[in-house]
Amino acid sequence: MGFQDIVQAALEPYVAGRTVLDVGGYDGGQAKWALSHGATEAVCADSGQWEQYGWSAPNHHPGVIYWKGDILNWEPPYDIVICQNVIYHQRNPWQFLEKMRALTRERMALSTTFIDGAVPHWAVYRPGEGHSRSRTVAWRPTPLGLTTLLEAVGFGGVTE
Repeated sequence: MGFQDIVQAALEPYVAGRTVLDVGGYDGGQAKWALSHGATEAVCADSGQWEQYGWSAPNHHPGVIYWKGDILNWEPPYDIVICQNVIYHQRNPWQFLEKMRALTRERMALSTTFIDGAVPHWAVYRPGEGHSRSRTVAWRPTPLGLTTLLEAVGFGGVTE
């Protein structure tokens, strides 16, 4: 089961009748999934960093609203926020998660890669160190590092 399937399984009981914001969604695949499962509105908000990787322009899905820009400038909040493999690209993970908390009315699903370790910690990478093909990967947390930061910005009920 891939990370997209895990996010969808976690959100499936909640998505019907809700608004969904797919942060860093590239082609809006998760937003499309949300609409097909009864979401009233789904937005794919993406900065366009994919252009730096040499990826092709994504196809757009009917019914999905697309917005290109810095998510720190996004308004208004949505019922459900999906952050899939986005946090390690952020210059300031604390500020990013504060914004995600402000944008989340009910639930947020976040997926990311981790580093090993039992203490709350975030590894910092120079451009090109964190990923062989992406100069924008700047951070990776330990599981406890991410949980600690999520709780510090006001998310309750954090589960893996």
